[in-house]
Amino acid sequence: LKGLGVFEDTADAGDTYNYSPLEKGNAITSVSEQADISFIEKGPLRCTVRVGLVLSLPSGLTESRACRDSEKVRMPLVTDITLDAVSPLIRFRTLVKNTVKDHRLRVLFPTDIQAAFSRAETQFDLVEHPIKPPHYDEADISPALRRVMIGALEPEPRTTFAQQSFMEIHDGTKVFAVLNPVSYTHLRAHETV
Repeated sequence: LKGLGVFEDTADAGDTYNYSPLEKGNAITSVSEQADISFIEKGPLRCTVRVGLVLSLPSGLTESRACRDSEKVRMPLVTDITLDAVSPLIRFRTLVKNTVKDHRLRVLFPTDIQAAFSRAETQFDLVEHPIKPPHYDEADISPALRRVMIGALEPEPRTTFAQQSFMEIHDGTKVFAVLNPVSYTHLRAHETV
């Protein structure tokens, strides 16, 4: 697999719950950024590599919230990548010093798996989402339901979904999963990025 762990930053004009991308927003990625790479641990049973980078990002949205500000700020990220000799897992631990407003930062894990669905744990269930959701037409919504709807449907179905501690995709032969049990107990007050 190639391109795992790339950071992608996009503008977000939504509220604290809904992601609302700008119509003319460009994604900024870490692909061409110069990284500071060092070994934290290098042995026959475990290897940990530290990757430090700094993204130069717009400080936030303009007052109109229609585009990103031209002022750039530095946002540092440090990722420790650990491989254990007896484990099929690759562990990523990332610390981010968020210096930017009105944005969404994602880490990408592209695969070549051809599947119809992805599965993710949500707050109360394991949910299956289609990889390519069917197109919908607002004309299909009953007039009774349309009267109580607040706002409108998205112009195209979203393919980004909330998840709690894992998501997985498989094609019956290959499986790829991202497990992200978040624990802040290991962070100490003196740790900085």
